[in-house]
Amino acid sequence: MSTSIPAAAAQGEADAVRGASKNLVNSAFAEAWQAKEAGRKICYLFVLGPVEILRAFDMYLVYPEISSANMAAKKASLPFIRKAEDYGYSADTCSYVTADVGLYLSGNEHPLGKVPPPDLVVNDTLCNTYYKWSEVIHDFWGCPVFTLDHPVRLKKDGGYPYDIEEVYRQDRDYVVRQLEELIDACEKLTGRKFDEDRFKRNLVLGNRMGELWCEIIEKTRHVPSPFDAVLDGYGYMGAMTTHKATPEGVAYLESVKAELDDRIAKGIGAVPEERFRLLWMSAPCYPHFRKIPEMFRRWGATFVYTPQFMQGTRGTYRSRMYDLDRPLESYAECLMDYFHARNPRQAPQWSMGWWGGKDDIGNQLDLIRRFGADGIVLHAIKSCRLNSGGFADLREHLSREGVPVLMLESDIADPRYFSEAQVRNRIEAFMEALQEKKYIRGASADKAESKGGAQ
Repeated sequence: MSTSIPAAAAQGEADAVRGASKNLVNSAFAEAWQAKEAGRKICYLFVLGPVEILRAFDMYLVYPEISSANMAAKKASLPFIRKAEDYGYSADTCSYVTADVGLYLSGNEHPLGKVPPPDLVVNDTLCNTYYKWSEVIHDFWGCPVFTLDHPVRLKKDGGYPYDIEEVYRQDRDYVVRQLEELIDACEKLTGRKFDEDRFKRNLVLGNRMGELWCEIIEKTRHVPSPFDAVLDGYGYMGAMTTHKATPEGVAYLESVKAELDDRIAKGIGAVPEERFRLLWMSAPCYPHFRKIPEMFRRWGATFVYTPQFMQGTRGTYRSRMYDLDRPLESYAECLMDYFHARNPRQAPQWSMGWWGGKDDIGNQLDLIRRFGADGIVLHAIKSCRLNSGGFADLREHLSREGVPVLMLESDIADPRYFSEAQVRNRIEAFMEALQEKKYIRGASADKAESKGGAQ
């Protein structure tokens, strides 16, 4: 019996939401140069940046990661990457970076429009590439760089020390002082005083987006899942990031939630007839963004969760809400919560957990149970060791636990590292095995039920 209504209806519903995501991201690029001409300061930052503070100074925000991903999704990244390699960059460098460098070498002429040069770069310590990338941006444009250092303390036994109040307070105060330094730097750059009321309004918007995002993610637990974590989820995150802490961002997520509620009520799933539910680990292959998920969809498989739902949306994930009575302190605490979110005792359902450690294995097993997944797909990114470094261990340990695991290799922005035939063959073999396993499991359950009835 089908678990969903016809494919045409499902496709129409999905296309409407995807169109809204694209429009928001496209508008962010289209308006960037207009903002520069209007005299607004341009800040380049990464997806985990302190948006709520920067927006309080009316800065216009440009995200190099989203710029590179967008180039790749439009199949326009390779000429930029080659230009960076001709300039001297290694093919092993993060392809987000080389695509971005190629953009600078091309006069900042992006496929979606000319990108203005930055007046400031803000990075953080989630990814070690951010440091060097920021230095590259500084070398090209001569702008100042601010690095927000997040403390990540570990006990000798690998546990987390924040059951010790004094340690927690010290780290929070350390982050608060850095935020105060960032505010001072922004005041000097913009000539504006810090608008705390506007900052608080941004926090209110951030809180609302956080609530909505948590509700949206939970909807994939429904059978059939109303959206695909890869095909749809990454579009949601792109629009959320470019419009974080804005009324437009809130309105967008409210529309997504309403659309998903409607699809659940009508029985519309992400695929016409959901037969398999999978987890996706790591970022997608943006040059072939639709191609890989479509290979799974023909088997009735949909992706119901990816840990990047947490990683890509700092500010729309938190285990606590921003406290408007102590805005800067609570903002620092939420930053710390994010950077310690791999702690399974704190937030197992949000853990990134893909490095293959003991806690990571437990987190993945929790996610499988939580989202009713039949298996996991690990996407090893050729130019991103941070995302892919522990996949071999993770695959081995999960396999020992009886979890079906598939590892695919390609890249986030460089299309040269995608082999369609190889990827298709691996997916076909994996899905055939998964289908056989599910058939055997179902037959065993039927036999046990029949035997119990006979007694």
